[in-house]
Amino acid sequence: MPEIIPTLDLKYLSNIKNILIEHQTDVGFNLTRALKEESENAGNTTEELKYKAFTSLLSDLHNADWSINITRNGFNLESPNYSKIDNSKVKEEAKKGLQKNAKAALLSNDEHIQIINRLQNPPIGSKFKPINLIIDDGSELKKEFIKINKIQDPEEVKKKINEIIKPEIYQCVGDETCPITNHRLIDIWRYFRFTWSMPYNPANTRRMPLLIRNGAKPNKPVIGITQFVQPFFNNTGRNEYLHWDNYFSVMKLIKNKILTPFEIAESFKNILEDSLKEIRFDDLIDNKKEITNPDQKTIDKYKKLSLYYSEKEQTDKKRQLDLKSKLKQNKIKSKISTYLDKSETNKYKKKRCNHLAKILSAKKIFKEYGLYKDPKKGLSALFQTKEGQVAISSALFYLRIKIYSTQAVDLNVCGSIAPYNELLGGKLVTLLMGSREVMENYDNYYKKYESIIASETAGKKIIKPSKILFVAVSSLYNIASSQYNRLKLTNKNNSKIKNDIIWREAGATQGFGNYHISSNTTEYLNKLFEKVKKFESGDKSGDGHSAKNRALMSSLRILLDNPEVILQHSQKKKNYIFYSRKNIFKYLYCIKKINDFKELSSIKIITEAWIDRWLIKRIKRKETLSKLDQLNSKSIYSKFVNLIDKSDVNLFTN
Repeated sequence: MPEIIPTLDLKYLSNIKNILIEHQTDVGFNLTRALKEESENAGNTTEELKYKAFTSLLSDLHNADWSINITRNGFNLESPNYSKIDNSKVKEEAKKGLQKNAKAALLSNDEHIQIINRLQNPPIGSKFKPINLIIDDGSELKKEFIKINKIQDPEEVKKKINEIIKPEIYQCVGDETCPITNHRLIDIWRYFRFTWSMPYNPANTRRMPLLIRNGAKPNKPVIGITQFVQPFFNNTGRNEYLHWDNYFSVMKLIKNKILTPFEIAESFKNILEDSLKEIRFDDLIDNKKEITNPDQKTIDKYKKLSLYYSEKEQTDKKRQLDLKSKLKQNKIKSKISTYLDKSETNKYKKKRCNHLAKILSAKKIFKEYGLYKDPKKGLSALFQTKEGQVAISSALFYLRIKIYSTQAVDLNVCGSIAPYNELLGGKLVTLLMGSREVMENYDNYYKKYESIIASETAGKKIIKPSKILFVAVSSLYNIASSQYNRLKLTNKNNSKIKNDIIWREAGATQGFGNYHISSNTTEYLNKLFEKVKKFESGDKSGDGHSAKNRALMSSLRILLDNPEVILQHSQKKKNYIFYSRKNIFKYLYCIKKINDFKELSSIKIITEAWIDRWLIKRIKRKETLSKLDQLNSKSIYSKFVNLIDKSDVNLFTN
């Protein structure tokens, strides 16, 4: 049980301990609320901001079922350990903690409450209709299934079910609206997203929210939702599964004859050269030889320049914050308008020098070890030395960047909406993400999309390949997911399936992140950082992978010597991954490229296979038919019953 010792004034430290003692002696005392009230009432001096941020943080942790105990100098913290609980109860216990976080996040965000209110209670006489019009009625589905269950001919059963379930997929972009309710598709997506147990935190990254609707019904009720986002770069469990993590994975690929030494050498050579093409260096080099034939002096030069520009960047941030304070504006309009201008900022000069040092070092080592002249001998030597292993890790780093940036996606939310959740609609939604139409839609949307960070690093427009190589997802809990585990449709069992659709388990996450830290706490920590460091902290485009975690760590260091304790939440999650290519590693190592998605099955074929594999059996269960009676718009509205202030509802509403 790690101890944390906050850098608080003694009076504030004593105050928190008194609150904890009251909690221990009074069964009815609400510790989460008491700490939150302390935080809200605190002022904005440096010491008061420390108190505000720390009490808000403790409120979040207690709300997420962390144990908080008083020590002589501070507090002992321990995250909930679900591994000690029987597997049958793990999901239930973890879900309770997540739901409390999700509810707290909703209550603290007026905009989200307004969306829920607006969609459930649109003004009478307006063009907007209530969202219950696109939520299916489970009792009506039950009546149809009872009729179908009386049919003896299996083919007729399939035909009838196909007539009542026809998924259509809608991309929620811009101000596109639903023709039934006239609400924006993105607001409808958000509304259903708020019903999830995981708190809703919009990511500062490439994302594509999708609605899956039932086109067989007049109002096209929502079957489920999902969202493509840029994958988390440092998912160690997944990277290890993909043999992307270190030199040992490369050794295994060669030993198992999956890739040859020659293919590995070509892959490393090409990725380093391709990465150099996406880094502007004309204003940094003294001569071309620095790039074509780098030596240690050149590498050291770029390391020193990276540190130099990092210091200049901090000065820029302080100057920017001072300017904001003087002008009393939240944002200062930037005069920088082009990619070339952006590349000349200290922030991007730092990034460029850092990349150059890393790439040129690997390039130098590979040449010295004769990797390209004799790949087998060169790799053997590289595997045995520290500098060789580091060089291999650098090459793998840039391979991951190339694929993760535009050719892989995470599903950061994926599931079905009542009543389709009782019909295993989550499996359908997941399987449809491997359909030909979804893959082609993503490619068509992004194939002309300018990669912002890459373009700003290169000082010119960069458009990256957008054909998805794999789709990944993490379970909500550290047990096998009923939705993803052993999820597959194979040609062997269904001849209409072109290529097997198999979701494979791919290791687990580290249990490190910030989902349990509220937006209020994040805001207080950012304010504290600005006040103490005199420049802004936050998750901004171009700040790199895991920017929010790094920003939180920087702010927490003002309060604690061991901030990693707070982000080590122990809620490890199982990874799952789908890919259709036979030898995925040839694509991961950029030896082969995806040309098209002709080998993938259509939405129609996948739906028919899902019906045949799961739904026909499901609708015969008495338990399922009984539950359908209770699943409708009322069951979804009930999730928000305590979140909407009735006094705030427009009197002239439907």
